[in-house]
Amino acid sequence: MSERPTSTRVLSHLGVMVVVSAVLGVLVAGLAIPFAGVVGVSARNVADTMDNLPEELETEQLSQRSTILDVDGNVLATLYDQNRVEVPLTQVSRKMVKAIVAVEDARFYQHGALDLQGTIRAFITNTAQSGTVQGGSSITPQPSPQGPDPRRERATGYDAWRDAGVDSMLVVPRASTHLEYTDIPLVLPASRWGQALTSAYVQRWLEHYLKHRTSVRTLLATKMRYLEPTSSGEWVPVVLRRDPLLSFYYCSAMHLGRGAIDDGDLTDVGC
Repeated sequence: MSERPTSTRVLSHLGVMVVVSAVLGVLVAGLAIPFAGVVGVSARNVADTMDNLPEELETEQLSQRSTILDVDGNVLATLYDQNRVEVPLTQVSRKMVKAIVAVEDARFYQHGALDLQGTIRAFITNTAQSGTVQGGSSITPQPSPQGPDPRRERATGYDAWRDAGVDSMLVVPRASTHLEYTDIPLVLPASRWGQALTSAYVQRWLEHYLKHRTSVRTLLATKMRYLEPTSSGEWVPVVLRRDPLLSFYYCSAMHLGRGAIDDGDLTDVGC
């Protein structure tokens, strides 16, 4: 027959349980402190960001073109700094809208307004890096471990058009940041003069293929005269040299005259 425990022994066991529970509680609390701190800091940052947002977003009026009419209502001239005509969103092709959205977030129509997966990924990454290095978008730029792929931009459509025998041209301007040295999908912001070179090519392309005013040879020039707009509303003539303004890591190419002119690597990048 077992001996009944005395009250002293019971109290001793209870005391040990209390001590052990207290120690475990302290350990659990200590482990939870970093997570609580991270959540607190994140909540504070979100609150500060929300407080700094304006009550109403201000949008500047976009430049429009002006049309001069005679007394009979006929068009005499059209003046513009930027040839733009605003239209409501309902008049913009849905394919265009979806294409623009897809460039920013390919999964937007799957996750809606909040990308939980992208937000959690950015939260974990930013916490580990002790700073903001990613956003909550589903786009996750990651440099390629193999380095830039020179043919990357050709795969966006140029190769398919060329193989179909359609006159095509691919202009990849020099990037304005260190991204020129990486291979980050969808990101290659053009430098100021790279943008000017692209504009010059677009003008020459339209002059030849749309207006039929010039020879295809105008697209072969390595130097181009270009009117650079200024803040004062004046246009300053400049000379654009093609090769220094094209990317030196990604291939620019042209397939013109139904294949009579076929150069898949204008600046010898290595395609």
